[in-house]
Amino acid sequence: MLSPAEIAAVAAAAAPHAPLVEQIYKDALSGAIQQFGHAATEIVKAARLATIPFVAIGHLRDRLDRHLEAALAQVPSDRLVKPVDALLYPIAQKLVLEEPGRLAGLYVNLLARAMDKERLGEAHPGFLLVINNLALDELLMLERVNRRGCQIFFQKRMQGPWFSYGTVLDAVNAEEDFSDSDRSWYAEHVFCEDDYAYPEQMRMYLEHLVTMGVLRYSSGLVGTPQGEWSPFQYEDTSHKSHPGCIDVTLFGKLFYSACCRTES
Repeated sequence: MLSPAEIAAVAAAAAPHAPLVEQIYKDALSGAIQQFGHAATEIVKAARLATIPFVAIGHLRDRLDRHLEAALAQVPSDRLVKPVDALLYPIAQKLVLEEPGRLAGLYVNLLARAMDKERLGEAHPGFLLVINNLALDELLMLERVNRRGCQIFFQKRMQGPWFSYGTVLDAVNAEEDFSDSDRSWYAEHVFCEDDYAYPEQMRMYLEHLVTMGVLRYSSGLVGTPQGEWSPFQYEDTSHKSHPGCIDVTLFGKLFYSACCRTES
């Protein structure tokens, strides 16, 4: 409980914002928000209060409202509840400054789970920390592993660079004993760097995602059509290259379901 001195300090700090707080409650909400009902308007007002003084700037308030509309649109009206403050306030503070895009969409989806009484359990508070620390390339890696399953790679030496996707696929296609099904499997599951903005940072991204608990890395190959197949030789030794596998953790699967997918 706050002491009388602490309460007085909070009141003094809030006093300069009193006119803005009053204006937030008087401001008309957009028709798009009002159509979601009284509960939705209270959520939006609470989110606006959490983002003072930024919401005093018109275009930032409008941006926040658009993000909130996108979250509300995912929740049937009979399932709408006010999110816990520990999620609503920090998410609102991120969204008021976040341009529409992939990362903003993660916050929007997490907020939608947090105000859907049938999906509250999916709104793990740890997911907010993951989003706060994601780079776009890391999001792409996480989504790809969730959609395609494990992604394998081959290193020229321990901790060395990875062979490119094209190089691995050339080796796969050169194997006479591989079936068409084998080749299709490798085409789907060999790590492909082509779609990433900064492919040279892949090792760092992987380490970061492992540290956050959403992906895991293991040496060797498990579940591949040809077992421990590894076609590459070191340039200076007769040893095979070092294969590895990237897979998703249970925490990563739950994060993907809650924050990366929007179907209810």
